[in-house]
Amino acid sequence: MKLKVRRFSIKDILLKINEQIIKSKGHDFQIGHAYFMGENIDLIQRMNKKVIPLLLEYYMNDEKEVKGILYNAGLQVEENSWPIKITGKRA
Repeated sequence: MKLKVRRFSIKDILLKINEQIIKSKGHDFQIGHAYFMGENIDLIQRMNKKVIPLLLEYYMNDEKEVKGILYNAGLQVEENSWPIKITGKRA
């Protein structure tokens, strides 16, 4: 079953995020599918509550680095928010 939420492909976004992580941190830091399992399939909520905090931890709260990863994955980052939040997919 391929989940799509608000015209997002979780698989595509996860692949793009992990490509950036591998380039900068290595294979051991990739984000796994477990972050997207469970009853709640709202990608934005999962990203904001689980994945983005993990990225901030990996990159020692480097806002510019994490926003770059999210941007390269095709996600729209909410302006002037801390912690960083996404609002959807970039047009």
